[in-house]
Amino acid sequence: MYGTTYLVFSTFPTLWEKHYGEPKDLASLHFITPGIGYLIGIQIGMFTADRIYLALKRRSHDEGRPEFRFPLLAVSAVCAPPALFWYGWTAEAKLHWAVPNVAIIFLMCGCTIVFQCVTAYYIDAFPLYAASASGSSFLLRGLCAFGFPLFGPSMYEHLGYGWGNSLLGFLVLAVAVPVPLVLWFYGERLRRVSSHTM
Repeated sequence: MYGTTYLVFSTFPTLWEKHYGEPKDLASLHFITPGIGYLIGIQIGMFTADRIYLALKRRSHDEGRPEFRFPLLAVSAVCAPPALFWYGWTAEAKLHWAVPNVAIIFLMCGCTIVFQCVTAYYIDAFPLYAASASGSSFLLRGLCAFGFPLFGPSMYEHLGYGWGNSLLGFLVLAVAVPVPLVLWFYGERLRRVSSHTM
């Protein structure tokens, strides 16, 4: 999802300057929108992630499992594809500038909560190696953030904003739904394979 967000960010200059015809100084203000979504996502994740975890832990006779981080992750991850569709098709139709920006707020909010849940999962699953597990995750995210925007201009040139973001939305949906479910049901079994997990 990290690469997807950076791929979407790579569309901002062309979208706002060429497609919407805004001057560069005005077009650059749209980069405030992801920050707003990020801040909202941090607040939601901060106030709900541990509460959900503790509620599930109480139901499980005070035995915490790293998989208890996944309910919030699943809800947040499923919010990203509709935001991508919303952003792509409203930008394609050249609707009022606020409409695609609101979609970006939802996208960033969902992605931020996903990042928080994944990081908390790594810390819970690899308590002795939490820094290494999180670091490898951050490295992979950084590589995706670097690599995805490289093919973005060509993709959007051929598919347009609507179908380009729909393709991303379908890909995120293909990962966002099954991965949390698989890890919810089989995560403990998968963790037993490694001697580094708890």
